[in-house]
Amino acid sequence: MVEASNVSSEVGHLVEALRTLTVPAKLDRQLLLEQVISSKQSNQDFEYPTFDEVEQAQLARIVDVLSGQETAHLAEGGFITLAMIRPSADGSEPKSELFGLTDSEAAQRIIQTIIDERGEDLEPILVLPVVFSSEMVEEFYKGEPKANQEKVAPIRDPNRERFQNRWEEFVDLMLSGPSTVVIFYSPDALAVERWRKVLGRNWRVKQNPPDTIRYRFAKADTHNNIGHGSDSPGSVQRELGIIVDHLRSKL
Repeated sequence: MVEASNVSSEVGHLVEALRTLTVPAKLDRQLLLEQVISSKQSNQDFEYPTFDEVEQAQLARIVDVLSGQETAHLAEGGFITLAMIRPSADGSEPKSELFGLTDSEAAQRIIQTIIDERGEDLEPILVLPVVFSSEMVEEFYKGEPKANQEKVAPIRDPNRERFQNRWEEFVDLMLSGPSTVVIFYSPDALAVERWRKVLGRNWRVKQNPPDTIRYRFAKADTHNNIGHGSDSPGSVQRELGIIVDHLRSKL
């Protein structure tokens, strides 16, 4: 039988490997958003900036660590979860805590709020902006999440002038800019449960408790409930795999 102190030491070592990863400077939410907008204006597909040799090495290290057995063990044990701040995080409502902030500033404010209020039991150990492709969105939300959204009308396009259902509207949101992927660590192996409680479990923003991220920061009249949280250790591994495959394709 492995003693608790040895387990704690091993987990600490594995977590530190994630903490010390360096994210390439070009994977910056604001820079990526500008690139997405530029691509749309020129009617071209989005392309990541060209990474130099140092940034390539940093990205390769991230891929290696995230795809390794050590990270899988952390996920299986409940010590980490995958979270995401979706595109268009900036608040447009005067009463919003994000009012007046840019998208990048808003995403940073949300993460800092979690650090300030829940940092002892929910620590962000890797913050990684990425731009989803349509294929990634399909893979990430396949099955029930997609099927449920296909059944209902768009929220901001009720007359279906642009989108036939809420799923099409949601895909458009996910392609509109970068998402910030966050890996949270919980020392008591309750990462999935803790993040989903902090985020708010209900898709309908204002039906969540007032202290949740969705209630406080999301726009109530839109399809963007601002965040995502894996619903099980298995989902953490599956969704990390999608992110890793995406990053690996950029090497």
